[in-house]
Amino acid sequence: MDAHEAAMEEAFAEARSAGKVCGICMENIRLVYFHVLERKSRFGILEGCRHCFCLDCIRQWRRNQNDHFEKKTVRSCPECRTHSNFVIPATYWVEDQADKDDLIARFRENTKQKQCKYVKEGYIDDCPFGNKCFYKHELPDGTIVEGDSPRTLQ
Repeated sequence: MDAHEAAMEEAFAEARSAGKVCGICMENIRLVYFHVLERKSRFGILEGCRHCFCLDCIRQWRRNQNDHFEKKTVRSCPECRTHSNFVIPATYWVEDQADKDDLIARFRENTKQKQCKYVKEGYIDDCPFGNKCFYKHELPDGTIVEGDSPRTLQ
């Protein structure tokens, strides 16, 4: 893709993202991040539905709900209750399912290059996600370990 096509793609992505309102704080995501926080907007895209959220809002919602509700409820969309295992940070909003699938694939590819924060000093058992974790479980000697089944988190 040449520079002109890349610039056009970015302009289209920017246009798709304009006017998107967070389903939690009800603010225009572009305006809140750009004008209030003075940084680029970050969407929190759920794998299972098409509802729009600020990355900060959806992460906070999932974190706060964790103390009061079952994991199944916490991992659901606040609007439609469709289950999503993870939140994908994105600079632009994606409408098209093919674009969303591509975003998910890139997210998973990028995360598996990073060391899991739960695997410290070679203790693979510390990761609650086990073999379902998207991050790399690398021991100090360079060995990659998949891990066991995820622990039940209530």
